[in-house]
Amino acid sequence: MLFEEKKWTYSELLREATRIAGILQREYHIRVGDRIFILLENSPEYIFLIHATLLLHAVIVPVSPRGTAREIRERIHTFRPILIVTSTQWTRMLRTTEDSLPTMLSIDELFQECDTAPSDCHVVAFRSENIFSIMSTSGTSGKPKAVPLTCANFEASALGSAANLGIEKDDVWLCILPLHHVGGLAIVLRSVLYGTAVSLVEKFDTSKLISTLRDHRVRLVSVVPTMLHRLMREEENFDGEYLPRLRAILLGGAPASQRILLEAQRRSLPVFTTYGLTEGSSQITTMPYDESDRTDTNSGFPLQGTELSIRNSNFEMLPAREPGTIWIRGAMVMRGYLTEDGKGYSSKGFRDGWFETGDVGYLNGNGSLVVQSRREDVIITGGENVYPTEVEAILEGSNLVKDSCVVGIPDDEWGQLLCAVIVPSTDAVTIPILEKYCRDYLAGFKIPRAWKFVSQLPKTVSGKIIRFEVQKLFGHVL
Repeated sequence: MLFEEKKWTYSELLREATRIAGILQREYHIRVGDRIFILLENSPEYIFLIHATLLLHAVIVPVSPRGTAREIRERIHTFRPILIVTSTQWTRMLRTTEDSLPTMLSIDELFQECDTAPSDCHVVAFRSENIFSIMSTSGTSGKPKAVPLTCANFEASALGSAANLGIEKDDVWLCILPLHHVGGLAIVLRSVLYGTAVSLVEKFDTSKLISTLRDHRVRLVSVVPTMLHRLMREEENFDGEYLPRLRAILLGGAPASQRILLEAQRRSLPVFTTYGLTEGSSQITTMPYDESDRTDTNSGFPLQGTELSIRNSNFEMLPAREPGTIWIRGAMVMRGYLTEDGKGYSSKGFRDGWFETGDVGYLNGNGSLVVQSRREDVIITGGENVYPTEVEAILEGSNLVKDSCVVGIPDDEWGQLLCAVIVPSTDAVTIPILEKYCRDYLAGFKIPRAWKFVSQLPKTVSGKIIRFEVQKLFGHVL
């Protein structure tokens, strides 16, 4: 692993992971299946902790530290962890907001204990069918759903990716995606299976990223369209000539505009468009670079071991070029959402072994996938999922707003720009007042970037908001 000026071999990584695992066993009594709630930014210590849980067959519950205290507490109660590992700042915030929390320690405290701890632990026999991580993904109501993924799920995903991209002994995969996202976690796990290196980046910074790509001799990198757009806009040296070792840029997480793809082609950047989802352990389809048509946003072919079909509402398979719901099947797909008691699996979304993604698309005649729209109403801004109903509920839960509608508008940089149309409760309501209120209840990426005030929202006779009419208020014409 590479991080800034430091590097660790796999034997050194094992030593660090073993020390942490020993502490988790002896001091915190972590056993097989116990859940560890991780609330951290990217760091080498985070990766050490991931590997320590692998040694113990504990379960990591990685959650974004960008949320509000209210959102974090909600996820803690949903996932019922035994232990919370987070930053010193979050430890203080959570301890002051609620007493009835599991055992909590900061990552600094954990590594202070490591300094004097023996380098041993009782390693649990490996079983690939054990749950390794529980990822948090919101439903259309905004309530988090628990996506359990096993080691076998990640292994199947890694094998499918390797069959598509190949493995080269000097591969270095840059991990700039957050480790609480399935895309970031998948990079760490597949690199161990491949025996190749990971270059870890704490956060996205264009100028620093360019030097990291060069200094760490990076060969593969996964990005969302917002990142690619910023890199090409702000860095003249981000091109194939300056970075000749770069053999693959996996572009996913949100639809990419044709403009971005054409600019990447002009710069001779090896962009591979992809489609994936948390429930499928990351990648599901990828378009090989030499087969990509840079004039469209084709998401590519199913990875080896993955089956994909397009079906109508009667579960009937549709012919090529006819849009329908995307269904997937394979060893990389979760076995089901965890039930509310956390003890079983829900069959919701499954039929005859197939999982309904909720996304809409069609297959070309050659079997490649074109994704037309993501899950119903979800807005993907900067690679983050925002569910309008969650934001609307917060707005309408105040005494500032009578009615609201949140929509996404296409944007080259963000993928979609979060916009809100509201019916204010009084003339005294202003945009700064609304933004201040939102900051107390919503993560920053969930706060609308554009606002409009209206006397009433466009609705059908039955009272349902007409979202495409709301989008027109921001100049977006379908």
